[in-house]
Amino acid sequence: MKPRRRRFFRRRSLRPKEIYLLPTTFTLLNMLFGFSAIVAATHGRYFQAAGYLSLAIVADGLDGRFARMMGAASPMGRELDSLADMVSFGVAPVILVWRWAFAAEPHTLGRLGWLVGFIFMAAAAIRLARFNVDTVARNYFVGMPAPAAAAVIASTIYYYPNPLGRSLVQVAVLIALLGLAALMVSQIRFASLKALDLRSPRSHAYIFPITLFLVFIFYKPPLALVFCAYAYFAGNLFAHVRRMLGAKRKAAPEEHPAASGATP
Repeated sequence: MKPRRRRFFRRRSLRPKEIYLLPTTFTLLNMLFGFSAIVAATHGRYFQAAGYLSLAIVADGLDGRFARMMGAASPMGRELDSLADMVSFGVAPVILVWRWAFAAEPHTLGRLGWLVGFIFMAAAAIRLARFNVDTVARNYFVGMPAPAAAAVIASTIYYYPNPLGRSLVQVAVLIALLGLAALMVSQIRFASLKALDLRSPRSHAYIFPITLFLVFIFYKPPLALVFCAYAYFAGNLFAHVRRMLGAKRKAAPEEHPAASGATP
């Protein structure tokens, strides 16, 4: 008989506490980055605050991914994730964009920016609460996800961190915030990365685009983040318009040619 080889590393099964530890760690990192974005924004470091928001979005995506892969999803983790999202994608973007665009206008547009910022924050809270009570399994989001709305704000400020002055650009920011708030509470479908199975052979088609994006973000991080955030925003709106037009064509009655006097 051959002598048995001694194993230096023994496999052991993960205990329940260890299974839940990794997703919870990323959830708390999400909250930490959101809090750091608030602190940086209050000190006028807008570029740094936008970077923290970007890291919070990455951490938020990883905690859900690891929870599904490890079978560690739980009601407590779901609630903790929503609380962290409210800090990072409800409160932090509002403080950041208000300081960046309206802090210099406390008596005119500043007050209006405060009101519109509250509307955005309330819409993010409604969006997160609706996600918690929605038990239907879907491969898409109903309404724009709060991290995606925050990504539009963070990428814009990351690309142009200089504070805005008294100009019509501030009005455009107000309109953009109201539009993002309306999209979060809307019934429009937005694509979800949950449907992307990296173990499937079909996912091999994404290797080349992902590689190009990583190269792009390495050389031009601000431009890459702006492109990514606005492409997701515009692409889903375009897909919604296409679905609406397709539904109208199906609902329209088929036109029959007028009957002629001749009989076949």
